[in-house]
Amino acid sequence: MKDLKRITIHGLSTSYKLTIFRFGGTDDFWGRTGFAHEGYIGAIVWGPETFILYDNPGGYPPYAIQQANQYCCPVLVKGWEMILNNFDSIKDGDNIEIEETIFGSGQLTAKVTRGWVF
Repeated sequence: MKDLKRITIHGLSTSYKLTIFRFGGTDDFWGRTGFAHEGYIGAIVWGPETFILYDNPGGYPPYAIQQANQYCCPVLVKGWEMILNNFDSIKDGDNIEIEETIFGSGQLTAKVTRGWVF
């Protein structure tokens, strides 16, 4: 694992604590496991039911969440999308804030904030 970061996704009456990381490689071990190139992104989502997400940068978030047998909560989908598309700009301890663009529209926006947010 490379670039280990602990972050929080906040939004719409929910919060997720994650440990995100890069993995994969070109040696035989990664080739046998099916992750034969560097750059995969993984996340451990901590909670009462801890689970793991993984995908390529730019991947399709609902698919990864469904593969983990989890409900596709819109906040988690938007947060995972933000991680996949912006992994390098996210720092250890950051928060991803998910907000509804127009109240009642269902359209969500995501932004990265630094430090603790309550």
